[in-house]
Amino acid sequence: MAHYATERFTEGKRMPKITILTITTHTAYRDIQAEALKLQTFQDFEWIVVDDFVEKHNTALRQAVNNAFKLIHIPPRRIVPYYAACMATNTGLVHASGELLYFMSDYIVPQKNCLEQHWKTYQKYPNHFVSGLVFARPGGKDGGIIDLEDIKDTRDERKSELFEKHAYKK
Repeated sequence: MAHYATERFTEGKRMPKITILTITTHTAYRDIQAEALKLQTFQDFEWIVVDDFVEKHNTALRQAVNNAFKLIHIPPRRIVPYYAACMATNTGLVHASGELLYFMSDYIVPQKNCLEQHWKTYQKYPNHFVSGLVFARPGGKDGGIIDLEDIKDTRDERKSELFEKHAYKK
């Protein structure tokens, strides 16, 4: 019998550990993002792309992904003539099935160990969230936000520096 934390199922299908959510209206980094996701050292994910121009971009995005992982390419709930990031994000969240949500802006190209590092951090520090260069925990000092000035090293290894030597030392 599968343990809930390692095997999640819905309607007989296994759910991914991570949902990547991207909202977009353009294709500038689409192909390189797809390639970067194919090369991830952690492959238990789905990619949700909420795109105002889904009909125009769908074929090319599906070709770029080439069935290497689960892709959900959808339009926002309603397309409006102004910037509506929250509507697009909320549309994507409705379709997310991963245990961990990774927001990947349409101009971000993740390093090959990006998802692996996020999953490891999530496993090691439950009830925290990670967002770019700022780490936060609800109820922490000053609302849990660590000032960017406090980050001495902005490489990927910064997580252990922050969690083990600064704000989250237990």
